[in-house]
Amino acid sequence: MATATIPADTVLPSFARAKYNKLRALDKRTRALRDGLSAQLSQVREQMADAQRDLAIFDRRNKPEAAFTIEEGKRVPAKFPARDELLALIDSLKSETTRLSEEINAATTGIDLNEIDRWLADHANVQFVEATVKPTKLSLDAIRQRQKEISADIATVQNAPRTVVEAKAAMRAEINRLAELGRPDVASLYNGQPLEWPTEMLVANGAGVHPHIVTATVKHTFALTVWMNRDLLIQKLDEEIEHQGDDSFALSKDEQRVKLKELENQLLLLQRQEEKLIDRLDNPPPRTCRLPEVLLGIARASIGAATSVGGVAAPPNLELANAK
Repeated sequence: MATATIPADTVLPSFARAKYNKLRALDKRTRALRDGLSAQLSQVREQMADAQRDLAIFDRRNKPEAAFTIEEGKRVPAKFPARDELLALIDSLKSETTRLSEEINAATTGIDLNEIDRWLADHANVQFVEATVKPTKLSLDAIRQRQKEISADIATVQNAPRTVVEAKAAMRAEINRLAELGRPDVASLYNGQPLEWPTEMLVANGAGVHPHIVTATVKHTFALTVWMNRDLLIQKLDEEIEHQGDDSFALSKDEQRVKLKELENQLLLLQRQEEKLIDRLDNPPPRTCRLPEVLLGIARASIGAATSVGGVAAPPNLELANAK
């Protein structure tokens, strides 16, 4: 049984507490249904095991594979009605096992009250209001399909390549970083000391009776080479970036941030609309959204920490923006 309760110090509007209790009652009914179906499944499996045992005993005693009769002068396998009944019973019990297993798998709410409790405890000092959700004429299936499409769009935007300009800027930053590492220190020459070349430490692990580590400080020849050829490297890498780059589907960081915000707004609105539709059903299907704010129908009354939407941090007051 679910033992979840709203944390005592959580400030929730009355409608959200009512929704929480409704979800808890649904979870309790679903758990009871699963327990009942599981008990039936155990009983059916025991019956099938008994039937299979009876079939094995019957076959050992009667050896049906070696029994024959003569019909119309021909030798044909003997018929065993009792064995046929056992086979039919086993097939029926197998079908019943499959049916019950499918019903058990379908008997889920898609929510985790303990997860909601943890979230509420983490947001105990946040003031919430009722989230106003724009009505929709879409069906539940259509809303869920649209969510899948937007989630795919979010993944595409998240994985979009950077623009040629940004790739060049990142390349220059890396070249300059290495060049600075490779810059020789000539200050020692003014004091009559040798020129100080750039160095790096190499570390190697050795395996044996006793593990050991070997370190050595060597000249950082790669960084020195970058320092010596900085301009040429930048020129050549500029050409390579221009050759491989394609800004037709690339996004800058600013463009990516704006597009993600738009898509996340759309996704959260659809999630809220889905919850509104599900909440009206007597026998609701499993939820596909587990966000506590969506399940409880609440939105932050003031700017606070962002809610995760689609695996990406959503902007503050995202729900209120959707409601306008």
